[in-house]
Amino acid sequence: MGKYQNNIVRRRDERRERMVRLHTDMVLRANGLKIYRIQDKEIQKRGVDFIAYWAKDRQMRVDEKAALTCWNRDLQTYSVELATRNNKGNRGWLFNENSLTTHYLFIWFRATDISLRNITRWECKCVSKRSLLDIIRRIGCTQEELVSMIENNGELLENGNKRYNLTSEIYLFQSTRLPEQPINLIIPKYLHERMSERTIVWEKGKGTIVHRYGEPTIGERWFEITGA
Repeated sequence: MGKYQNNIVRRRDERRERMVRLHTDMVLRANGLKIYRIQDKEIQKRGVDFIAYWAKDRQMRVDEKAALTCWNRDLQTYSVELATRNNKGNRGWLFNENSLTTHYLFIWFRATDISLRNITRWECKCVSKRSLLDIIRRIGCTQEELVSMIENNGELLENGNKRYNLTSEIYLFQSTRLPEQPINLIIPKYLHERMSERTIVWEKGKGTIVHRYGEPTIGERWFEITGA
């Protein structure tokens, strides 16, 4: 892909990101949740899209994650980036030492077309960075060990990507065809729900149909349940 085409794709993605961001702001504010969007590009690069005070005036520095390419699919997982060749030391956003993130807002949505101008369903789960790191702790591996697992022992798929199963439901996935060759931890949506401090589901024509918040429900036995 040439430089001109890359610019076209980048501008298209920026427009789509803006559509999702505007919709996110609308739903959060409709549910009485104040957010303060960060305009400083350097702070954004360090993993903070907005600041929120949703629980006992505790500051939350939130990194917003939306799967733009899955607008027409019922996505039942979400990827957590462990490693990428784009960053110093190959660290993905979960392990980035320069990150200021305390929470991630994972967003699932459906739209009528690729422009994302007409979003028909929107769902978010707010998960603390601590909860995601706790998964790594319970697996019992460092970031370097996880990367080595998939690079050296991963199953080579037909499309050239690699997969390594950690449990019956959680696995590592490497997109070898992308220049940055990211290595992601793939976690089922229902486990995101159990880690979530706040879940909101919105549907066009109905508004908010679910708004749950409170302490995460994952306990010490959840890895036994998934078969680890």
